[in-house]
Amino acid sequence: MRRRWLWMLEQIGWFLGDVLCLLLLILLLPLVPVLKAFDDVRNGQEDK
Repeated sequence: MRRRWLWMLEQIGWFLGDVLCLLLLILLLPLVPVLKAFDDVRNGQEDK
């Protein structure tokens, strides 16, 4: 019985890890265009 509980807790841990990873992707992905814009501005200033 204890082995079954440990297996279930391990599965829940993996599931929560996957969900948190997807949430981080959803939260951080919109920052990519903003960071690219800053990079373009910085590259434009270096060219001058």
